[in-house]
Amino acid sequence: MLPNSADNIAGMIAGLWNDLGYRSGETGQYCYFYDTNTNRFIVEWYQIHDWSTGTFSETFQIQLLNPTAYPTPTGDAEWLLLYQEVSTQSLGSTGATIGMESNAQTNGFTYLFNSSYTQGAAPVGQGVAIKITTIEPTILDADIRTVPIPQTLELAQNYPNPFNPETTIEFAIPKNSFVKLAVFNVLGQKIATLVNRDLTAGVYHEQWHGTADSGVTASSGIYFYRLETAQGVISRKMILMR
Repeated sequence: MLPNSADNIAGMIAGLWNDLGYRSGETGQYCYFYDTNTNRFIVEWYQIHDWSTGTFSETFQIQLLNPTAYPTPTGDAEWLLLYQEVSTQSLGSTGATIGMESNAQTNGFTYLFNSSYTQGAAPVGQGVAIKITTIEPTILDADIRTVPIPQTLELAQNYPNPFNPETTIEFAIPKNSFVKLAVFNVLGQKIATLVNRDLTAGVYHEQWHGTADSGVTASSGIYFYRLETAQGVISRKMILMR
C-alpha cells in the first residue's frame, strides 16, 4: 500500500509495479522524453516482461504534465497513467500496485494493491487512462457506454501499405487467448515475431518497423503477416518499399 515508509523507496510512482524489469533476452524497451509540443514528460514501458517468467508483457505510459501549461488550483502537476496492454496476470497477481507517494513517504494514494481496487476505482485494462489531479471533478449526465468485445477473429489490412519504414497491424480477438503474430518472407521463413503472449479479448494494434528479429533491416519486397490463436489462423500480404 502507498504511502509506505517500510520499503525504503522514497517517492514511489507505481504505474504497474509487478517486478517488471530487464531480463536476459528482453525484447521490450524503456523510453522517456520531454514532448515540447504538449509540454509533458513521458515515460513508457513498451512490451516489458515480468521478471519471474518472462511470459507476460505490458505496455503503458506515465505522463507528467507541466503545470505551467496545465495549471491546477493548488499548483500541483497533473499525472496521466495510460494503459495499452495489461495482462490479467499482472493485475491479479500478488504484489501488483498502482499508486504514488510523496518523497517523504507521508502522503499518497493506492489505486490497486494485490488485485484489490480502491473503492470507486475503475478496473485497469486495455485503453484505460487514469488522471491524477487536484482539480475538482465535473459530473456529467451521460449514458454509460462500454467498448464492445469483438465477436469474431479479425486481421485487418496493414496501414500504410505499401510502407516505409513502418506499418501498423490491427487485429481483434473474441476470447482471451494465447496469440501469435509474426511476419514471414515469400519463402515462408519467419523473420519477425510481433506478438507471442496471452491477450484478453479486444482490439489491438502492433507496429512492424521493417526489422527482423535478428536486428537486420528487411529489404524491399512482399511479406506476409499471420495471426494465430485458438480461434483460428489468418494471413495477409503487405509490401515494404525502401
